[in-house]
Amino acid sequence: LGAIIGGASYLQAVLPPESQTGIMADRILSSGDRMRRLIADILDFSRVRLGGEIPIFPSTIDMEDVCSEVVDEVVASNPERIVQLERTGNVSGTWDRGRVGQVVSNLVSNALQHGAKDTSVIVSLIGEADEVLLKVQNWGPVIAAEDLQTIFDPIKRLEPDRPESMYRGSLGLGLYIARIVMAAHGGTIEVESSKAK
Repeated sequence: LGAIIGGASYLQAVLPPESQTGIMADRILSSGDRMRRLIADILDFSRVRLGGEIPIFPSTIDMEDVCSEVVDEVVASNPERIVQLERTGNVSGTWDRGRVGQVVSNLVSNALQHGAKDTSVIVSLIGEADEVLLKVQNWGPVIAAEDLQTIFDPIKRLEPDRPESMYRGSLGLGLYIARIVMAAHGGTIEVESSKAK
């Protein structure tokens, strides 16, 4: 996988971006990065299930910088979608930069996957006195109450009698990993779903 990502990165750098081969290099790099994230999620899941902990290496970071990087990466893989980033207040703190980026990536990717395709996703950062609130909002079908109760559980599967289930096409690890990472930082994660705009 490292060779695939490295080779695609090299081709992306030396090929004209508008050429067919340049476009293919972009797709290979995007797919390789998706696979890398999937493998990382599986390893984290296995580590926690075996009684271990997700390693956290905190440093002083600006949450807006992390979110901006993640949004750029996600939009590059989904050029037809719009992701807006908003910030209010001081959003600096002591967290693990890579892990925070993993959470944001999982949440934004989930919002894009399950939201209405013709709507945008809004990522909001709100700095308060002793915490930072990260909100990821999309628009689409309301999530059933029974799904809300288990949405952060690992490895969700499509229920055969409910083809509209929001878990279609996913291993169901993204939100689970996000919850574990937030807990390791002393934070919490919640979900709301309604018809409200």
